[in-house]
Amino acid sequence: MATKTKCFNQFDQVQLKEMGLDEDYIFQTLAYMGNAAHQMAWATMTLHKAYDIPVEIKNEMLKMIQNISDVQELLRENRKRIVEEKAFDKIYFNQLDQVKNEIVRC
Repeated sequence: MATKTKCFNQFDQVQLKEMGLDEDYIFQTLAYMGNAAHQMAWATMTLHKAYDIPVEIKNEMLKMIQNISDVQELLRENRKRIVEEKAFDKIYFNQLDQVKNEIVRC
């Protein structure tokens, strides 16, 4: 009998829809990248026990974890900008609708 497994921090579409994040692809990407960094940290800790592996390789793995973190920060900044722009657009278009309604009443 096959069992269905789910990765750490992996969301299914139902959960995402319930949270209102089913179309927030940046959020989903950040979550999966967080999972990748978590898994890389475990891999690095495991490899640390292997004394016959050069330190340079271990350091490259640590750099990968840092790179994931750096890219996540860039994505967060972009997500914030996008959310702010959408909020501005919503306010602008609501005001525009109010002006149109005023014109129609005249």
